[in-house]
Amino acid sequence: MSDSSAAGRGLEPGDAGWGDLPADVLQFIGGMIGPMPGTVSNASLVCKGWKQGIPAGVQMLELDMNPSEPAWVAKCQQLASLTPSLSSCKAYVSSAVPKLEFGGKIEQLACQLKRIENLNLQ
Repeated sequence: MSDSSAAGRGLEPGDAGWGDLPADVLQFIGGMIGPMPGTVSNASLVCKGWKQGIPAGVQMLELDMNPSEPAWVAKCQQLASLTPSLSSCKAYVSSAVPKLEFGGKIEQLACQLKRIENLNLQ
């Protein structure tokens, strides 16, 4: 960190900020955040360092399967970009999801989350 950027954030030269945490610490924090996509997204907004480090620790997420096709596609894409190391996902399936669309929604999720090993549907 440069001295001028540290001073601009209220830090003394030589002080470390939140974005200066080591990658393994950020991954640990990511693993402790919780299973809801919104918490990962919010934590990723802290700074550039957190945007890169936090998602790497997320191993499990829970999400609601949305009956709206555009909303579901957007949610799947957001998960893929936020959580590159996600290996487990629990999806809550609403009775509002038409039976004929269910298979396609699962396929979209699998295409976006390429590292998924465990998918639990409820």
